[in-house]
Amino acid sequence: MWLKQLGLKSLYILVVCLLFMTVGRQTFAQSVPAKPEPEMNKKGSNKKSISPKTGYNTNQLSQKAKQLEQSFGSDEEATAMGYVQIGDDLAGKGEYQKAETYYERATNIYQSAGSKEQLANVQRKLAKVQEEQNKVKEAIGNYEKAAANQDDPLSKSLNANDRQRMQTPDLERKEEYARNNVEMLARSRYAIPQAKLELSDALNQLAVSQRLQNKQDEALKTLSRAIAIDDQHTANKEKAIEALSKDLVRDHKYDEAVSLQLNMLATADSTRNDLLKINTLIQLGTLYAQQNLDTAAEKNLLAAYQLATALHLTKPAKDALRQLIDFYNNSGQAGKAQQLSIGFLDNLDTLLARDSSLLDMKAFEAIEGRIQKLEAEKALQATLLQQTRRNNYLLIAVALVILVSLVFIVKAYYTILKRNKKIRLQSLRREMNPHFVFNSLNSVNQFIAEHDEIKANKYLSAYSTLMRTVMEHSGKDFVPLGVELDHLEKYLSLEYQRFSHQFNYEIQVDPMIDKMELSVPNMIIQPFLENAVWHGLRYKEDKGLLVLKIAQKEGLLHILVKDNGIGIEQSKALKTTHQKQHKSLGMENTKERIALLNQLYNTKIECTVTDLSASGGQGTLIDISLPVLKYSYETEHA
Repeated sequence: MWLKQLGLKSLYILVVCLLFMTVGRQTFAQSVPAKPEPEMNKKGSNKKSISPKTGYNTNQLSQKAKQLEQSFGSDEEATAMGYVQIGDDLAGKGEYQKAETYYERATNIYQSAGSKEQLANVQRKLAKVQEEQNKVKEAIGNYEKAAANQDDPLSKSLNANDRQRMQTPDLERKEEYARNNVEMLARSRYAIPQAKLELSDALNQLAVSQRLQNKQDEALKTLSRAIAIDDQHTANKEKAIEALSKDLVRDHKYDEAVSLQLNMLATADSTRNDLLKINTLIQLGTLYAQQNLDTAAEKNLLAAYQLATALHLTKPAKDALRQLIDFYNNSGQAGKAQQLSIGFLDNLDTLLARDSSLLDMKAFEAIEGRIQKLEAEKALQATLLQQTRRNNYLLIAVALVILVSLVFIVKAYYTILKRNKKIRLQSLRREMNPHFVFNSLNSVNQFIAEHDEIKANKYLSAYSTLMRTVMEHSGKDFVPLGVELDHLEKYLSLEYQRFSHQFNYEIQVDPMIDKMELSVPNMIIQPFLENAVWHGLRYKEDKGLLVLKIAQKEGLLHILVKDNGIGIEQSKALKTTHQKQHKSLGMENTKERIALLNQLYNTKIECTVTDLSASGGQGTLIDISLPVLKYSYETEHA
């Protein structure tokens, strides 16, 4: 065989290189069929074998990753649970940084879902792996969060004790907090999920606290109890055992160190924990070699190597082989080292091919890569969704600003429009005053021209009284009916003083009407009375009659102005050319005022003018109808 032709030194270097490249050979192992070889099938060994109790869940990591991949994006709860399960496996193998990543992903999902109990459980697991990485601040924070999110008093106390244990620098206090957790869990009789694991971890922490105080005997008993309660091999227990053993060797307490490993070996045998047994045999062999007990050292190292190869565990076999080669070289047995190396190389391909943990890890890494791509896609989708929402909110905000602005603009427009209408209404009402003043002054002028000073003074006195009351209410669109009737009475009395030989007048008001309770538009009736006097009764050959009648009927207030003058058509015929070109100011203004009042106050005032002479009668009839309005109408609807 060509291997035998190599020099001893060259062979040793080759084996060492291969040992350190074992992880790199996983690619090759994946290409080798995982099924037994044909020759083995013929012997009937092709049946599914029962996995040895190694502490590693064979093929479970890749299966969990596959389940996680299938649930990703469709079932958030299953995804979070998958993260936790993978984190548990990685933490058990000592890959704390990876485990921390998966626990953090699960934490994010549970936080979004508002699942406090699941969140608290994951935060506790996260704190433990951070503690193993010596991330003290982060671990304390997560223990505190877990305690706050827990409703169960026992779980809350466990997290609070662990937080205080990490915060205190006092080793005795650390031991006290760890012991409190052990006692609480022991009394609870596994009242919480994973209680056995929690008790085992608490015992492990207690052992660490005892070891730091050089209480090796107590630490040994505590560790043995931890392994007996939960026989699964985990990295934190292995770490505690190795640390305790190193402390004893450092203090040259080899017998105590050997006793520790023998106790661990007995525990591994009683719990059938093969991986713990392999590691303990390696530790025993190394301890015996340090004491020059070559026979015992070789026996234990060979036992560890043979058990690891029999169980097809590449990494433990590699560790045992390295210690054996060092032992043989140091003890002058180079030939055995060469022979052992050749045998390892001959069986390496088969060992790698049948080491399901390597294949499982390779499959897990492939699935993990796909999961990371899915997470990246999800993160991108979340970013795009957030950006879309932000843009939508911005558009909505802009639309609201525009809408509110439009509302204010429209409101301002209608306010200005209404104000302009009111101004126009006041302007029209005030235009009546100069027209009335002009006619009144003409009457005074006539009295003076006729040298009738008594009538002129009497007229001016009545005129001034009328103008004072008109001015007092000039700023109002509506006035009480009684006030308006008082104005009209004074106005008709003035006109009667001038044209007493031309007409008589009557004012008839329904006695059922409360004149001070109802309101009418200010100065809306006067132009019709003036028109009747000046264009109807004034040109009548005999004495005429002007009647102002106010009645309430069917919810409406009717104001009738009737004269028996010459009528509209005859009045038009008597007008001069100049008068025809000049429209009646009073009538036009009144019509416009009625239209503005209807727009501003929705009063629905209607006015009809009927020429009675057209139907064989005499004079003109004005019918103004409006809703019955309370005096407060203007202020309530302004």
